Amino acid sequence: MLRFVIYLDDRPVQRYRSLVLLQSTDLKTAAGRALDRGRELERSYIGGTAELVNWRLECVETIDYLGDNLTDGWEVYGEPVAATEGESLPTSAALDPAQSTPGQSGV
Repeated sequence: MLRFVIYLDDRPVQRYRSLVLLQSTDLKTAAGRALDRGRELERSYIGGTAELVNWRLECVETIDYLGDNLTDGWEVYGEPVAATEGESLPTSAALDPAQSTPGQSGV
C-alpha cells in the first residue's frame, strides 16, 4: 500500500492511499519496486481552480505476499465504510445487490 500527500500550491490538503500489485521474488526487492512505482505515480498539474496540484509519495505502508498464483476473486483490499450523517443502513431483507449498477473507479 502506497500513501501519498496531495498539495495545493504547496499546502498539504489530503492523504491518498493506493493499492498496487507488483510481482517480485522477495520482500526486499518488492520494497524497492514499491518505492520506484510510488515515485512513478507522483504527479503535478494545474487543477480546476488554477492551483498547482502535487501528488507526492509519503511512504510505502505495507508489502504483503499474496502467494505464487492469484486466484480469481481473491480479495486484496477491503475497508469499512461508515454511513454518512443522517443515512440509515438497509435491513438485510432490503438488500438486493443484483439490482446494483456498477460504475468505474477511474483506474
